Amino acid sequence: MDRSILIVDDQSFNIQALMIILKYTVGLDTDLYCKTALSGQQAIDIVRDDFMKNGRSKFTLILMDCNMPGMDGFETTKNIREYLYSED
Repeated sequence: MDRSILIVDDQSFNIQALMIILKYTVGLDTDLYCKTALSGQQAIDIVRDDFMKNGRSKFTLILMDCNMPGMDGFETTKNIREYLYSED
């Protein structure tokens, strides 16, 4: 699996709705190509683990909820970008 989508939202209903849209509208095998996170920190951990395991990130798309408690989507995205680009 070279390419994957990371879906980040603190509401599991929103994640499930998006996965249904991707599966039935786009035809994407969401079981194979989608990974989910329920918080900003969980998303960062998933990206870091993936990077350490593969030497690069397999996520070609991250769909991020911007309004999450704790660490919002903007801060999460900033941290992910800093981590990925500081490893170059």
